[in-house]
Amino acid sequence: MDKKKKVLVKEKFENQEYPIHIIGRHVDITDPMKAYAVDKLTKAKRFGGRILDAVITMDIQKLVHSVDFILDINNTRIKVTGRTQDMYASIDEAIARLEAQLRRYHRRLHDHHAKKSAEVDMNVNVIETIELVDEINDQIEEENLEQIEEEMMPHKVI
Repeated sequence: MDKKKKVLVKEKFENQEYPIHIIGRHVDITDPMKAYAVDKLTKAKRFGGRILDAVITMDIQKLVHSVDFILDINNTRIKVTGRTQDMYASIDEAIARLEAQLRRYHRRLHDHHAKKSAEVDMNVNVIETIELVDEINDQIEEENLEQIEEEMMPHKVI
């Protein structure tokens, strides 16, 4: 029968706005291990969006120490694993992978927007002066007024 020791930490750590659950399998989680994992997680938070929930699972299988971080960010679940011979090194490896995934997630959110159109410098030859343009605009307005007056006049019956 496999005995799993779970240490669930539901209290909020200092300056945390989301719950952090720490689970230990085949390992007694010490306060320095908790503090190290939470400290690394809070530093990695700057890459991502709003973290809703965090689960840290620490496990020992023979000589391999593994750490799993599962984060719910906005509407996405990110899971990373770090495996080494030392628990602290496993936490560092998992956090490095987490930061890489958060960077990719952040880039994916912002890269899909349309790129701004580039400005193009063109040489334009001006043929008409401003006075000619004003005269042409006046003629167009007069023609439009004549057209409107014709439309408003009663129709002639022949």
